[in-house]
Amino acid sequence: MSISQRDLIRDILNWGKEHGVVLNGVKAKAIPNRGIGLVATRALKPGDTVLSIPLKATRNIKNIHPPIIFKTHDAGITDITVHSLLAVDLIISFQNNPARTTPNHNPWLAALPSLEDFTKTTPYFFPPELQALLPKPACDIIAKQNRIINHDFSILSDIYWPGSGRNLMTKEQFVHAWFIVNTRTFHYLPPGMDEKKVSWDDQMALVPIADLVNHGDGEGCVFGFSEDGFVAIVEKEYHRGEELSLCYGRHGNDSLLAEYGFIMGLNLEQVDENEEGRSAENRWDTVDLEEAVRAVGARQLGREMRTEELEGKGLKMDCKGNIGGDVMNVLGNMVEGNDHEGDVDERVKQLLRDVLLALNERYREVLGRWKINGETVGEESQWDILVRRWAQIELIVDRARERQGRGKVSAGGRRRSQCLDSN
Repeated sequence: MSISQRDLIRDILNWGKEHGVVLNGVKAKAIPNRGIGLVATRALKPGDTVLSIPLKATRNIKNIHPPIIFKTHDAGITDITVHSLLAVDLIISFQNNPARTTPNHNPWLAALPSLEDFTKTTPYFFPPELQALLPKPACDIIAKQNRIINHDFSILSDIYWPGSGRNLMTKEQFVHAWFIVNTRTFHYLPPGMDEKKVSWDDQMALVPIADLVNHGDGEGCVFGFSEDGFVAIVEKEYHRGEELSLCYGRHGNDSLLAEYGFIMGLNLEQVDENEEGRSAENRWDTVDLEEAVRAVGARQLGREMRTEELEGKGLKMDCKGNIGGDVMNVLGNMVEGNDHEGDVDERVKQLLRDVLLALNERYREVLGRWKINGETVGEESQWDILVRRWAQIELIVDRARERQGRGKVSAGGRRRSQCLDSN
């Protein structure tokens, strides 16, 4: 039997109260298009503690199901990520979670995203035809996710249930739990663990109720652990009824898309609106230019660009259309015959125009594929977020082109003459 969101919120808060969770000046509420969030029930000021969660209510490497640790240790396995161990812990919890009407039911588990939720907008679950249309940073993240998931699942499935005759952990279940951990954890290093021996990616904990706070790219709440547990403190003023936010990190939209399945700003229906209609943009957004630079370089040099010509270069532009200095340097190195400075500058500017044009062409390619394959390949929600991301990139390209026309191409790049003014 399905449960209403109102009843689910009530169940979660009651469960939290039973486990020592304290909410002060905030409540959980359904937020349109954002799931469940936390909103202020009164005016809040910087420094107010709005949420306290005891350590025993969290999920971390120190309190997951003991058999997970024992079996991993007995098998001599040392290269399994904490991320994946927490995923297995979740699978066991899902399997053991009784019905809602029973005393030991855990409503927090019921509130976690379903596999279908992830499939709608998380690129890992896109068909290959759509993944091929993603910006390069998102593709790189998916490749890393695949490596970790495939490696850890192959080992864990052999350790826990070899020849059991029962399918206690399918690949689908593992991937589902893995992405719950990926999108719901907070940074945490248990007391007594050596920070130097635990990778940053493995310093994590699942924190029920705190994981209801949605992402924002500015000030909102700061979260941290003390000896007693987890606390959330607001760092700005909130009005009654205002949703609280947490900055997951200074991530561009390609990272947010690949890791969390969402992007900030620019809804699909706003694609044709003027810039004033495009609100809630991501101040940390960037556009990766490597693929476009490679394509332009191949035409300019008559060969594929070598790894050393691009490796370690920050080939990006920010959300305002500022071009990184490394981009201008790479383009400048493509230009031969530096005996006439003005001519060199003009040729570099033309290469930059070609790079921006390559991004325009990529956007048109995505739109063309959408019109041809939108009803036969992938889901509507997958195409929606893919096209919206490229529409954002198109907007940033337009800004860069405007800056180029005003002689403000670079925020700090190659400066051969006034045509590349960094102001």
